[in-house]
Amino acid sequence: MNEFLYQATVYLFAAVLTVSVLNRVGLGSVLGYLLAGVVIGPIFGLVGPESESLQHVAEFGVVMMLFLIGLSIAPIELWNTRYSLLGLGGSQIIFTTVVIMLLTSLAGHPWSVSLAVALTLCLSSTAIVLQTLSETSQLHSSGGRAAFSVLLMQDFAVIPILAFLPLLALPPLPLISEDGSMDRRVADFDEYAHGNLSLIEGLPGWGVTMITIGAVAFIILFGRFFANPLFRFVSTGNKREMQTALALSVVVGISFLMSLVGLPPALGAFVAGLVLANSDFRDLIDGVIQPFKSLFMGLFFITVGAGIDVGLFFSDPLNFLALALLLIVVKGIILLVLGYFYQLPSRDLWIFTIGLAQAGEFGFVLLAFSTQQNVIPPDLSQKLLMVIALTMLMTPIFLALTRPVTRLAIGSGAPIQHGRIKVFISYSRDNKEEMEDFKIFLESQRFEVIYDSRNIPFGEEWKKELRYLIEQADVVIWLISPPSIKSYWCNWELRQIEELKKKLVPIFIEDVPLNLVPKEVRARQIMPGSGCFNLESRDHKISLAQLLASDYDWIKYHTRLGDRARVWDDADRSADRLLTEAELQEAEEWYAQRPHAAPEPTPVIDDFIQSSRLHLHGNMSDKNDPAFSTTPKTKRPLKP
Repeated sequence: MNEFLYQATVYLFAAVLTVSVLNRVGLGSVLGYLLAGVVIGPIFGLVGPESESLQHVAEFGVVMMLFLIGLSIAPIELWNTRYSLLGLGGSQIIFTTVVIMLLTSLAGHPWSVSLAVALTLCLSSTAIVLQTLSETSQLHSSGGRAAFSVLLMQDFAVIPILAFLPLLALPPLPLISEDGSMDRRVADFDEYAHGNLSLIEGLPGWGVTMITIGAVAFIILFGRFFANPLFRFVSTGNKREMQTALALSVVVGISFLMSLVGLPPALGAFVAGLVLANSDFRDLIDGVIQPFKSLFMGLFFITVGAGIDVGLFFSDPLNFLALALLLIVVKGIILLVLGYFYQLPSRDLWIFTIGLAQAGEFGFVLLAFSTQQNVIPPDLSQKLLMVIALTMLMTPIFLALTRPVTRLAIGSGAPIQHGRIKVFISYSRDNKEEMEDFKIFLESQRFEVIYDSRNIPFGEEWKKELRYLIEQADVVIWLISPPSIKSYWCNWELRQIEELKKKLVPIFIEDVPLNLVPKEVRARQIMPGSGCFNLESRDHKISLAQLLASDYDWIKYHTRLGDRARVWDDADRSADRLLTEAELQEAEEWYAQRPHAAPEPTPVIDDFIQSSRLHLHGNMSDKNDPAFSTTPKTKRPLKP
């Protein structure tokens, strides 16, 4: 027990310290976790060989990540990416494999070893790339979506690669048996996988195919017909822990089923996520799995860092660094050419190129398997493990260094600099596809998008959650269409927007007679001036981004002060929650400087400011006294 508590303390403290520091300097959490592993492992030796076995557990974070990615993508979206999936992803695997195989052959290795090395190094790190792109809000950019297509194709390719590698096996090395005679037996993968359950062991090829198809069909049928009733049954008990247990059971169970039929658990989890993407309980599942994913992913990166053999690296550091940089450059050139050929925008081309130029975590699996199958010699395998780890360590640094370059890109896709404004999208479920298009565009412009995707309302609790989402937003987009005009929930959201005094930006996405549009919406500036909004129009996109970002300082303070006022109101208007003298002065200055088109402060904010002034200046007892007016007598600019 003491050993467990010691290890837990070391891992957690190292992660908190390094990730916090590197996040503050803009290098992201992935590099922080990797460096934490290097510090507690090879440098100070605070953890031992248990980190290798712990890595197998931590790899479940990759499974959960792909499940959540599948959960966020409708199957029709995956079908729409089939050209980039097969074309871009397939081209990357083929060209990278050919080039690396030629370079390895020039280094003097047999063609079979060169091909095995190339197949191992052509893959990229799903964990690092998706985590880093998500943290920087670039996953939904064109470069991020292209990178995801390539990563998904690489995950599909792992299965045939595993099947093909044993065909490249070298002649078995002679071993000395106990009696001194020559023994030519070689450990096979059956021994490597000893103890693992399997549904396909000993079956003929057609039997393996049928079992595999049956397992995938079971996942699809479960998600389509049984998931909703099962989650609905559990939800009626109002036990959050049971909902958590069920969501985890689904992910773990499907991963186990995939391992039984010889498929990567991550691939099965992605398929399960796709199937559940249209589930009524998608948000519930996402909320439950997300913390576990983050925890396991952090643990995975720490174990990768802890597994780096510093002694091997310092035996020839320049050679290892040169090999790692060479791999990144070779893969980067191929990716750059492919991205240019597929007409990626210039600012996304760098994200796509640098993001995928490293080797990936599947390389560890393929190297272990290749060594067991006598495909790659053990000494070469150790060197390749070091090169893979170094490229994974370098990628977050390179992505951070290229971020200023992408910001300098010009054109219709260049983000307007406005900070992180939170935008809530109110829409009818009939316009979900249009909402997704707006979401992708706004996130590419570095807005933080808030929306609710559930198909069925869940009563008063659901209303409270939905109102909370609107409260957290700085600006609200209300998509105007015949379904939204008739929608009870769209009109309910509109009432909350008015009550909370949120900045409202109505947008026509379908033709609707103006007299049918709610009067609260008609009173605002509706986009566009005529016709319907077109996300393909550069002028429309620039106008929308500028309108959302206008009055930025005033709007952000409105949201922040509104949060303070609600906390005060929920605490029975306790005097302990009121503004200080300095805060009151700033609030009054903000109040006096309301732009003409900005929303009014809410009644709660008015009461909050007035009560703060009364608390600080108790001689004011009459609220009708002009001196008690919320608006100050002098107007001064807001503090920066």
